[in-house]
Amino acid sequence: MTGSGAIAFDATVDGAWALTATTGGLTTFIGQVGGTTPLHSLTTDGGDGTAVNGGLVKTTGLQQYSDAVTVGAAATLFQSTGGGSITFASTLDGASAVTATTAGQTTFSGQVGGTTPLTSLTTDGGDGTAVNGGLVKTTGLQQYSDAVTVGAAVTLFQSTGGGSIAFASTLDGASAVTVTTAGQTTFSGQVGGTTPLHSLTTDGGDGTAVNGGLVKTTGLQQYSDAVTVGAAVTLFQSTGGGSIAFASTLDGASAVTVTTAGQTTFSGQVGGTTPLHSLTTDAATARR
Repeated sequence: MTGSGAIAFDATVDGAWALTATTGGLTTFIGQVGGTTPLHSLTTDGGDGTAVNGGLVKTTGLQQYSDAVTVGAAATLFQSTGGGSITFASTLDGASAVTATTAGQTTFSGQVGGTTPLTSLTTDGGDGTAVNGGLVKTTGLQQYSDAVTVGAAVTLFQSTGGGSIAFASTLDGASAVTVTTAGQTTFSGQVGGTTPLHSLTTDGGDGTAVNGGLVKTTGLQQYSDAVTVGAAVTLFQSTGGGSIAFASTLDGASAVTVTTAGQTTFSGQVGGTTPLHSLTTDAATARR
């Protein structure tokens, strides 16, 4: 459509076709998309955004949302069965449990949940998830089952309702990352192993689990909750001399090394529940 009229699909949309919907108005999918016969691909480009209200968009190839997306069903699945990329070029909002699954890359270029937090967010992609909009806000859990890269100068992962936030693989990117939830934060893979974070701050009532063996930043690391380490060897490293501060306890059967030219601080007991295998500090100052 060349004008700004709305484009509305009032029922389901099916067929092995590459579908593009473009208008300066609103595009609305009220029913499932590709539920019976997946589309080859789906591209939307609308000035007033795209409303996905049917709970499912399934393609065999790419999904490209070039406008703001809102989700209206209690649960919404974006799925590419053939490994096409799934890209949200603008914002993503709505009180929905969103899952994005593909063997390709999932990209969030705008804020996620900035206006209306998602209920939850789950990603599962062979080529990883790129979080470039600086914010992912949910009321419940966030589960990243693939490698995550962060592209904004500052990135906040937030669960306002205390859901767990879990990075099942690696986390990389030159970003000041904050993870905040009353639930548990888990890093199962290396953090900053390929591209160190600028900084890392965690604040969770149920603590932070560092299981990937490495947290590398160029600046500070601030753990405001209890930390457990799960790998045989764990390195906390600030290559730029930022402070590394454990504001609560540190536990786990791991050989822990903390290295920075800045100050290392242990404000809580170390090994009080589960003794460390060893502890090595290498810093200008280390304080207990």
